[in-house]
Amino acid sequence: MDYLSLLTSGCRALPRFTAFVSSVMKQVEDLIDVVEEIPAAFSLGGAVGEQLGLMGEGFGIPRPQGMTDEDYERLIRMKLARWRWDGANDTVEAVIAEMNPGGVVTDNTDGTVMVSTAGALPGDVSELYPIPAGIGMA
Repeated sequence: MDYLSLLTSGCRALPRFTAFVSSVMKQVEDLIDVVEEIPAAFSLGGAVGEQLGLMGEGFGIPRPQGMTDEDYERLIRMKLARWRWDGANDTVEAVIAEMNPGGVVTDNTDGTVMVSTAGALPGDVSELYPIPAGIGMA
């Protein structure tokens, strides 16, 4: 926006004043640009490499050795979804679908469920999934 056009004609006739206003408004515009870039700089979806690792560490989720950015981001999203789970049995399927798009939850009808993941995840994934009390992972 051309802020100098908002000055009265009397003020626009003062070159030092218009230079001062121009200088101050340039700093404000630069600050606005920086503030608008902050969400992208700290967005989980936009983070890669070391930035993604730092975000994961900030959530308390260390990056497993050799894990790709895509799988690590997925691991972080899975744990964050589990932390948001309200603990109700009727919301388990929605949380698991959010955590693992493309995965399948199978009820074995014997008090256990089997969760197949879409993609590679490290170690025991059973700790990632919100499983109601009394139900085991097969």
